[in-house]
This record gives sequence, structure tokens and C-alpha cells, in this order.
Amino acid sequence: MARSLVVRRTRRCLLAAGMALAALAGGPAAAQPGMRVVYDKVETVTNTASGSPEGKVTRSTLTVRLAPAALAVRDGDAEQVFDFRSARALLLDHAGRTASELSLYALPAFRERELENRRALARMLAVMDRAPDLADAEAELGMRMDPPARAKVKERRRDGARVFSVNDRQVTSFVAAERTVPPELVAAVSRLYLYGAALHPLVRAELLKEPRLPSRLEFSWQLVQERTTVAWTLREIADEPFDARAARAPYPSKPLRDEGVVALACRVRAGEAGTPPAAASYLERAERLLGEGRGFEAFLVAFESRLAGAEAPDALLRRCGDAARGDARMQALARSMELEAKDPKGALALLLPLEADGLEGGEVLHVLRANQHLRVGDGDAALKAFTRALAASPFLLGAWMDAGQLFADGYDTPSAWTCWDAARAIAPGHPMLKRVDELEASLRRRRPEYF
Repeated sequence: MARSLVVRRTRRCLLAAGMALAALAGGPAAAQPGMRVVYDKVETVTNTASGSPEGKVTRSTLTVRLAPAALAVRDGDAEQVFDFRSARALLLDHAGRTASELSLYALPAFRERELENRRALARMLAVMDRAPDLADAEAELGMRMDPPARAKVKERRRDGARVFSVNDRQVTSFVAAERTVPPELVAAVSRLYLYGAALHPLVRAELLKEPRLPSRLEFSWQLVQERTTVAWTLREIADEPFDARAARAPYPSKPLRDEGVVALACRVRAGEAGTPPAAASYLERAERLLGEGRGFEAFLVAFESRLAGAEAPDALLRRCGDAARGDARMQALARSMELEAKDPKGALALLLPLEADGLEGGEVLHVLRANQHLRVGDGDAALKAFTRALAASPFLLGAWMDAGQLFADGYDTPSAWTCWDAARAIAPGHPMLKRVDELEASLRRRRPEYF
């Protein structure tokens, strides 16, 4: 199924990395006033079913850089850099010396989908009397469900620390640093707790009533039988300007996924795949093919213009279809379009034998096959077909939109936005982009803390 296509390869990296996100677009910007904070980090993972208190312990150095509209969190050789002015971010691999790019919108979108998945998982486990506390999922993902999980928060003081429990289980211990946070960096502290830690939103809200950086912070959550506890201990804090856009300069870009279509989307967005053809060029090609007696190819090219957002006139499509009426390929294509909704398997069976290689507009056949593969639930085959189509013609706006939706349905929101951003680069403001614009506006409205 389309959903299974990327869940297995996506969920773990998104949860562990807090999200590998995207390119810092635009020209150079001056460094913002900021702070650099260094923590000793200890992460302990234990199996609660084993009865043993021992677990896997990982130690690292956590370096945080705060600015009014930027945040960077480096854990060992992996660093996340967020630019909130451009709503973009990037993941730096300092060991591999690469920078991976994507849209900031992918993070809240993924977390919302993952919370839906956790609720469904809880319902299944409840049948076996093993229902998890969904407040743990809200803590791990830093986001409340809709409707919210039951979460009763209590706070007490212990040895100078603010200790929080949710549903009678301790989840957070906080000791404030002596140094106060200047007003211009208060938003950055909120973003640090959202992007860099795993705090229940209700606990995070309590801490932000008096926004301070931690001298020591400990937080934990449980996923099925695995409990993760993370502790930060302050090592140093200093004033230091921070330029988020300059952070990526030393390293070349690397797609987050090895899929060819995602790498191509990055190239299209960066303007490295050439220039989109003029709308009139599709019509000229279709007319030429009609004049050469190649009606089927003329129809494909006219149809391609619509996939590219150029909108060939209905009259031209009818002329091309009429010219190819006696062509068995046109007959199969027309019949598949009639069947696509009521008999998707039958429609796909008609499309598969049609040879695309060597045909002008042949990439259209790959797009049509991809959409039928989606209708029958074969996401892997759909992705292969989209990849072939876009490799042949990287400016098919409709194909980028559909490929993005395929990734989104499979929980791979980073790749989804990479495809949609490629579509934006091809035709900014095109009506096909309306649903993505509306999705982003909805995320900003419902999850303003992420931006």
C-alpha cells in the first residue's frame, strides 16, 4: 500500500532527529544577536518489561545556538538549523560534511499524522489490555492530540528543581540557569523546548510562564515497553551572534532520501534542472505532430501541457483525439480513462502494454499509470512510474503534486514538501498549488508555535 511505502523508512529517522528539514533560501543575511549554550547530554533507554534498571546509555555534547528568528541544536556530529523567517531548516552531517534540505512545514505535519497513528495503535493494544498512556506520545512528539489525551499535570519542588508528573508519572525535572534570557530570545527558548527536547505541551507551557534556560533538564517518555530518559547538564553559556543561513555554506546539498525523484525535486527547486518550457511550446508541438499525422502523440503532448500547468484548449485536445481515433493506442487510452474510477485494475491493464519510449509526450503514459497504481493501492509501482515520468520531463506540475501526496500519505512529509516545493519553483502561484497553500495556512493557524 502507498502508506507502507515509506513508513518503515521514515518514522524512526524523523522521531530520532526531531526532523531533518530544509534549505535556507534567499540571499545572505546578517548574523542575529544570540546565545550559545553547551550541555552534557546523557540518554538512557531501558526496557520496562525486563525488570532491570540497566539500559543503554549514550553520552554526547549538545550545543544550542539561539537567535530571535533562528535556532540550531547540535548533538554530536548531527546539527539541526531552523530559520523561522523563511520557514525552512536544514540538517547538517558534520562527519559526512553534507547538508540536507526541506520545508519546516513537514515537522508539524508529520507529528500530527504520527499522533493519529499512536491513537490507532493504542486502540489495538487496548484489546490485549496493554493500552499505552497517550500522554507519553504527546510528550515524545511535543504536540497535543485532537482531541487531547487525558493528561493531569502536577508540579512539586524537590532539591531546588521543579518536578512535573503527568498522570502520576514523573516526566520532567527542571533547574533554571542563573542567567536570565533577554526578551528578544524568549521565543527561541520556546522553540528549543519544542524542537530540541521531548516535553509534554502542558509542561512546556508551565516552564514558559517564566522562560529560562535550564541549568539541568531531565525529561522522559515511554513507547510501548521502551522508556527513554534524557538529561542535560549546563556546561557553559555565552553571548554569540548567529547567522542561520551561513551555517550550511561549508557543505554540499544531499537529498534526505536516495529516491531519484526526491533528488530531482531538489534540483528543480534549486533551478538546476533547466528552464520550464513556455506554455505556447506545447501547443506548437501538438500542431506540428498533427501536421505529421501523429495524432496519438499530439494528444499526449496536449495532455502534457495540462500536467505542466499550461492548459491546452479543449478544442485542441478534441482535434488530437479525433485525429488518433483509429489508433489502437488511443482507443486503449480512452477506454482506460472511462474505467479509471469504477474499474481501476481494468484501466491499469489497458495502460500497461502501451509503449512510452520514443513517443513525444510518452511521459504522460507513466503519469497515468502512476495514478492507476495509486488507485489499486500499489505505492511502490506508482513511485517508479512518477520517477520515470519526471526524469523524462521534470516540469510536470501535476506529477510533482501527486508524487508529493504519495509521500505524505506514507508519512514521509519531508519528501512530500520537497516535491511540492519543486512544483512551486516551476509555477509559483498556480491554482494546482492551492491545496498545499491551504495546508500550510492551516498548520500555521493550528500549530503557531512551530513557526
